[in-house]
Amino acid sequence: MKIFKPSHYKDQFVFMKSIDVPVGWRRQYCGIECFKKDGILYYFLDNEYYFKRHGSYGYWDDGERFAFFSRAVLEALPYLEDKPDIIHCHDWQTGPISVLLRAHYKMLPYYQNIKTVFTIHNLRYQGVFPYSVLSDLLDLSVTYFQMDGLEFYGKVSYLKAGLAYADCLTTVSGTYAWEIQTPYYGEHLDGFLRSRSHNLHGIVNGIDERSYDPANDPNLFAAYTDYEGKMANKEKLQELLHLQKNPDVPIISMVTRLVEQKGIDLVLRVFHEIMSQKVQFVLLGTGETKYEEAFRYLAGQYPGRVSINIHFDEGLSRKIYAGSDVFLMPSQFEPCGIGPASGFQIRDSASCEGNRRP
Repeated sequence: MKIFKPSHYKDQFVFMKSIDVPVGWRRQYCGIECFKKDGILYYFLDNEYYFKRHGSYGYWDDGERFAFFSRAVLEALPYLEDKPDIIHCHDWQTGPISVLLRAHYKMLPYYQNIKTVFTIHNLRYQGVFPYSVLSDLLDLSVTYFQMDGLEFYGKVSYLKAGLAYADCLTTVSGTYAWEIQTPYYGEHLDGFLRSRSHNLHGIVNGIDERSYDPANDPNLFAAYTDYEGKMANKEKLQELLHLQKNPDVPIISMVTRLVEQKGIDLVLRVFHEIMSQKVQFVLLGTGETKYEEAFRYLAGQYPGRVSINIHFDEGLSRKIYAGSDVFLMPSQFEPCGIGPASGFQIRDSASCEGNRRP
């Protein structure tokens, strides 16, 4: 079995062109590269100063990094093979694209018919930065700050920029589209979202049944269609993660971001109680340093019973799903339950909705 790693794809990237991207008063390098797979052409924007780092976000200069990225997307468009009709933006990291398109590009013939769609995956994460980014990084006038634009309690919200200026808004389930218009789930933006409710649509996340089919998934130790096949994956998972080999001991797993919203505090509070039940525990994910360190400490207390993997690996996540007996997901709320769907081969994608606690 040959599993391709990201570096394998990177070696096949084709350099197209380098451009200068305005970031406030500066101009920064951006390389445009492309890669074709299964008939689909993918484009990548290169700037090692901003993005050659461990992890995609969570740095002190994220406001500048994603101001650059948003502007670079728009600057790169004329050099692509085809002109896009729609730019589909996801979460706060791409929120500025819609407002930058309107402020700096709409007067240019090439850009005039391009529309934007902005998808909210989780409203809690908003990309809020000091007021100074408005002019220093985005080169926008105060007009875009006022009149229910980018202003968020005296600061600039990249997420609100997407909500305010995209032509259409979507989120990851119909239930969540309704919930974020209520004070409880609205993260102080519920009133603004109600004002745009005519442009807000919930499209439930689905699952790629072919990719996640355990009978054909090349990421697994062995393809399976029955209980015995799953147990074979469990044995190999215990071996890979240096857990005690015992088919009768349940494996409880979590594949998650280590942030408050995911219920990590609850797990840590009852962790010793969980382990008193004679189980094994597997974690895969990254997040806040305090949670990463807490789980590393707990792994040291339960050698052979706890495996803590502070990174992300798509192939390993599939192996964990296949080899686990119990999938733990104590989230405070979930816009759409992708984890249970991918972990347990849920066939009805509508069951993604409603995976939340009050």
